[in-house]
Amino acid sequence: MKSIIVCSFLLLIASYAISQEYMFSDKIDLKGSPHVKRTSLPIVYEDKVTLFLIDKKNIHCLQFHDDFKLLNTYTAVGPSKKHELLLGYSVNSLSGYHLLFSDKKKKEFYTKSLSIDRKEEREKEITILSKNERFLEAINHNDSLYIFAVEKFSSILNLYILNGDKILKTKKFDLSEFEFEQSNYPELFDVVYTPSRMLKIQKIEYDNPSTLSLTAEKSKMYLIDGTVYLTFDNEISNTKMVTINLKSLSANVEFHEQKKISSTDTLGIKSNSYLHKGFLLQIIGNQNKCAFQIRNVMNGQLIKEFEIKESEQIQFKNTALTQEGTQFSSSAKKELQSTSQFLKKITKGNIAVSVDFIDNNYVVTIGGIENFSGGGGVMMSTPGASVATPGGSVSMATIHHYQPTMHTYNSYKSSRSVYFKTILDSSDFKHVKGVVQANSFDKINDFEKLIQRNNINTKTIFKIKSDYLFGYYNEYEKKYFIVRFK
Repeated sequence: MKSIIVCSFLLLIASYAISQEYMFSDKIDLKGSPHVKRTSLPIVYEDKVTLFLIDKKNIHCLQFHDDFKLLNTYTAVGPSKKHELLLGYSVNSLSGYHLLFSDKKKKEFYTKSLSIDRKEEREKEITILSKNERFLEAINHNDSLYIFAVEKFSSILNLYILNGDKILKTKKFDLSEFEFEQSNYPELFDVVYTPSRMLKIQKIEYDNPSTLSLTAEKSKMYLIDGTVYLTFDNEISNTKMVTINLKSLSANVEFHEQKKISSTDTLGIKSNSYLHKGFLLQIIGNQNKCAFQIRNVMNGQLIKEFEIKESEQIQFKNTALTQEGTQFSSSAKKELQSTSQFLKKITKGNIAVSVDFIDNNYVVTIGGIENFSGGGGVMMSTPGASVATPGGSVSMATIHHYQPTMHTYNSYKSSRSVYFKTILDSSDFKHVKGVVQANSFDKINDFEKLIQRNNINTKTIFKIKSDYLFGYYNEYEKKYFIVRFK
């Protein structure tokens, strides 16, 4: 038995030696608590990759060519304690890199401008929002930073486009003609307002693996091919979608109807959705049955639908019905024995669906999330982590720190999920039999286990072409590493 375990472990190491490659390592002395006072920001711009490591005192800048040959380094003074939240960045070929920070309430803003070539830095406090506005989110697109805000107690959405410390353009979208909720509070502001007196929306990167703990949120933001989509599943009758074209600065609102499920207990019905490119995947269910359907967003056409009934086996699943995570162990797994058991669990918490694209097919995860105290549910941030994508065109900030894909990756371990996976043909969404292959985040997660993840922090994940790069700081060695996953 011991020899079998040793052989299996050696085979695992050998497989990762093939799929992963160390691209960079060097000594860096980061200051402050690794879990509170540090964060990281990679920016892929033209043929350069620039990694910003922000600790308690400084911003450490490492600039590489795209083959990860170190080109330049610079250490700048970090932001003040008042402005500790990193919201995003903009890039200018003449003036360099501009990082936007804010206070905890996201009312006061501060830019840190860095020219790595000239070893220059400057900072400036800037006014963006009025007292009548609340910050919603920030998105990077075409080297500029797009900030969305909602006017208090209204359906007026404002957009500010920044480059450096200057606001290039503003745009007001008045959506007052639409009811975002059938209640005494029908405004957009009321849908995204939280008890913490801040607005909340979950940003999703559709071209990276998504987890149920992120897609279980009722309000989501996507950036797909230069268009921002805001979706709201606050009511079981429909998915509300606000579409904003960032080129024409025009907005459109559509309500996509959910499939109706008959039930005397309407409070027991849960619904949600997920947007993947031009397709809206909607799920609705209760303890007795669940419906999953796919719509074409452009014309609203229903393309495919599946049903799950408590008394029947699920015919279109490619994996077992799985419960993953407990209050005491995030890695614990067990297999559920019946469809009835599955339906009860997914409708007890937040029902959800997510999509990954593997081997030219869609791998759809269907299930739900049950958050538990102390385990870091969906609201939990991941200090010291961030991401970039090619061209800096789809990177986004999270609710606490600028860390989109890294936040998605960490959400794999943040809550208890119940799910199964199904493989659907990318041309017609028909079920495809076969084994679900591991995605890139699965590989990085397994790699972390091999290198003793408790010793590492200030992590980041970014993408160059089809490869993911995982960066981390080894606290004991005082070194930063970047590893490529193919």
